[in-house]
Amino acid sequence: MLAFLQIKNSSNPQIIGTTNGVYQVEVDQSALLEHENYNEIDRVFFSPFKDVVQFNNLALKVTCQPIQARLSKKSVITDLMGFSPYFLGCSFIISQKFLECLREFGVNDDQFNVLPINIRGADISMYILYVSMIPLELIDFRESLLIDASNPYSKGVATIESYQEFRNGQESGVFFEFQKICIPEKFQRESILNLQAESNLFFSEELVRFLLTKDISGFEILKRQTELIFN
Repeated sequence: MLAFLQIKNSSNPQIIGTTNGVYQVEVDQSALLEHENYNEIDRVFFSPFKDVVQFNNLALKVTCQPIQARLSKKSVITDLMGFSPYFLGCSFIISQKFLECLREFGVNDDQFNVLPINIRGADISMYILYVSMIPLELIDFRESLLIDASNPYSKGVATIESYQEFRNGQESGVFFEFQKICIPEKFQRESILNLQAESNLFFSEELVRFLLTKDISGFEILKRQTELIFN
């Protein structure tokens, strides 16, 4: 059975340079407002969405001229970087080397999209990465494990039987935290998974090992993992 690991951009100042622990790259928002593709970028990545399937269809088809950006103070270039502001569904900026690794490993092109980004002073091709999102509705809540984290002093297991019950809880002010997520078995064949329920991507163990052999820099494996299972 294939195992998946949640990964994040590194927060280690010795690797990324900056001490903010969050991002290395800042999109030039003034230039973005003047970007020839701004209306499409704004419509897709800065506007709330209700239907994940429709959002995927839009996000996977966006094409644009390079987006202008700059490194934050003291930051250095790595193959995977955090950035600001947040683009819906986009976790990282990746290097050309990282992109080539994904393709060499066999990650399907129709599973992700990349938006070119021009980082001032960086003589390297970089991209904002979007991976097709798996909607909350596909989670098997009966086989998943959720914690009611609304009260940080008394976290308890939340018995949730369906997506609708999950939504009802959210609308009543309950904050759920997933400890285990069960999704359809068909997704086990993928190498990268982007779940609406989680802010961090899941990489297969095989892909993580491959990236390490290629000396890809700037990513970490989360110390506290959400368990991912399939049915």
